[in-house]
Parts: sequence; C-alpha cells; structure tokens
Amino acid sequence: MAATVTVSTTDLRTAATRGAVYFVAWTLVAVATTELQAAAQPDGGEAFGRLIRISLASCWLWALYTPAILALSRRVRIDRTNWLKTVPIHLGVAALATFIDVALMRAVAAYVNAGAPPSSTPLHVTFLRTLFLYSLCYFVIVALAHVRYYASLSYERDLRAATLETQLAEARLTALQGQLRPHFLFNTLNMIAEQVYTDPAGADAMLTRLGVLLRSSFTEADRERVPLRRELELLESYVEIMRARFRGRLTFELHVDPATLDALVPRFILQPLVENAIKHGVEPREEGGRVTVTARRDGGSVDLEVRDNGDGLAGAIREGTGVRNTRERLLHLYGAGRQEFALAPAPGGGTIASVVVPFDVDDEPPATFTAAPRPPGHAAASVRRSPLSAPTPVVSHSALGRSAS
Repeated sequence: MAATVTVSTTDLRTAATRGAVYFVAWTLVAVATTELQAAAQPDGGEAFGRLIRISLASCWLWALYTPAILALSRRVRIDRTNWLKTVPIHLGVAALATFIDVALMRAVAAYVNAGAPPSSTPLHVTFLRTLFLYSLCYFVIVALAHVRYYASLSYERDLRAATLETQLAEARLTALQGQLRPHFLFNTLNMIAEQVYTDPAGADAMLTRLGVLLRSSFTEADRERVPLRRELELLESYVEIMRARFRGRLTFELHVDPATLDALVPRFILQPLVENAIKHGVEPREEGGRVTVTARRDGGSVDLEVRDNGDGLAGAIREGTGVRNTRERLLHLYGAGRQEFALAPAPGGGTIASVVVPFDVDDEPPATFTAAPRPPGHAAASVRRSPLSAPTPVVSHSALGRSAS
C-alpha cells in the first residue's frame, strides 16, 4: 500500500509540473502575439492592455487542450503507412478546437474587456479566419508528441542494443571459459595416465589436486574475476600436479607484492601461461627448468609475469588454445585499451608472458594468501617465495616466434 501511495504522489507531482509548463509556455505565446498585434495598432500601449486579456484567455484554453492533444497524438499516430486515415482525424479535431475557442472567446469578450462593443463579424467568418493559425498551433503540439515518441523509441532501441551487446560479451566469455576447461582437463588427464603405472602415489596426488581445480572451476563459474590470492591458491594446486610429474625437475618461484593479493584478476589467467612455460621451457630440457610468477602493482594497474628459463622463442609464433584464450578473454573483459598481453624473450634466455590489467579491489574482506597443503608422503615442493624482482621490459609478441599452447 505504501508503494502505491508513493507512485500516485509522484504521478500527481509530474502531472502538476507538466501542467505548469504548458500554462507558462502558452502565456509566453500570448505575450508575444499581443506584442505583434499592439505594434500594428495606432494607440500602442492602450491596445496592448485590451488585447492581452483576450489573448491570455485564448492561450490558456489551448493550455487546457494540450494534454488532450498529446494523448490523442499517442493513440492516433501519423506515419507513412496510415497518414491518409490519421491526418483527416487530426484536421477535424483541430477544426473543432478552433471553433470552441472562437465561440468561447466571443462569449467571454464582454467580461474580459468591459465596455467593448460586441463583434459584428459573423461567427463562421471569424472561425475561417483563425482556422489556419490555430490548426498550425494544433499540429505543432502533434509534432512535439511525435518527436517525444520517436526519441523514446530510439532510446529503447539503443538500450536494447547495449543490453544485447552485454549479453553477447558475457556469452562469449562463458564460451571462452568453457573452451579452457576441456583443454586443461585433457592435458592434465594425459599426464596422470602417464603416471598411473610408473608412480601410483604421484598419480593419486595429481588426482587430488585436479579435484581441487575442477571443484573451483564449477563452483565459481559465475565469477569472471577473482582476487589474486585465490588465483595463486589454484595455481599452486596446478603446480603440485606438475611437480609430481617432473619429480624434482621443476622449480617454481613466486614473487608476490602483498599489495596485489586482493586485486581482481581474470579467473584461471595464470594457469595456461604457467602450463605453456612448463611445456616449452621445462619439459624439453633434461635437467628441467624454473618457472617464476611475479605480481606487482604499478600505480593503477597490476602487472603479472610468467617467466621460464628455457630456450626462448624461435621461429614464427603459433598461438595455441591457452595463449589465444588468454588474449581473447582479456580483450572481452577490459577492451583493447585497458589491458596488455605479450610474449617476449627474457634476458639471459627463456620467455616472459606478461599481463597488465587495471587494479580493482574485491568487495569481499581481505584474506591472506596461503599455499594449499601438500599431500603426505611426498618430498618438499620446489617452490620458493622471493622478494619482488625488478620489472622486466616487455616486447610485443608480434615480431617473435615459438609454438605456444
């Protein structure tokens, strides 16, 4: 009931405001037309006082007409398909409004201008003389109603287009995330299959970590971005799987600025880059290799880097699912000008994959990043947290080459 009263009060206030606007507008019309008429009279100012009263009476009557004309214009709209039917209706209503105006003004003339002689011009003659001018006023109101209608149509069309564009972008992001899950799952299951007979305990540990990742993938499917601390927790689960596979050949380092832990980053943004670094920087080398993940805040942005110490880029680059998916997700989430993604050769050998996104903080309470617990029965992980390293120059990937998955 309270909501109904509030809406009714608002509607009444809006109607009163519109009515006041109509009367003010028509009062200005009365003053302007009287000024023109008085200028043509020999008695000047005396004529203005006599004419303004009857002009105000007529214009205020049209102020009362205005809401009705607007309502009729909404119901009987003129367009290319029906103008032969609707224009005659409006012409008839304009003629009726003009006749009522002329008749009423003649009836009240004696009261508005006391002592003035009655008009000797026949009523129909006065009606025909004023029909064109008053019809013009009528169709100006009709035109304003049509302008408002088509403006609202344009606004609604733009709103629908913007809504559709947002829905399409969300659908595209959902499709990209759906594309990433089977790619990651397929690769990980292949690795576990390789370990089942040679290292059953390692395969069991890998399945446990895979369960953690899959559970997060499906329980947080509605979130496009997560705090970096959460992303690092998931990343360490993935690294534990890789560690079990490589048996000491993989060294993993985290250089994390504490100021970035609550920054929002795209979900699973680091995993495909680390997977790519392991595949091309660690796996081909018999002695293994090192993968370093760095996170730092740079003013209004968060800089993420995944670096390996492998053989580096060579030949023409062919972006596989992981790298291509990362690039497209960043583009859809932030646009072309608010994010950066590049692959570059690392000084001293290896490759750097760098991501720069705006620094946004989650609404959730801050939490401390902690690594996921390691399964029992396994050697300590080759994971080291180090102080922040110096920023590494990023070079556009376009002139570089390596097959990236």
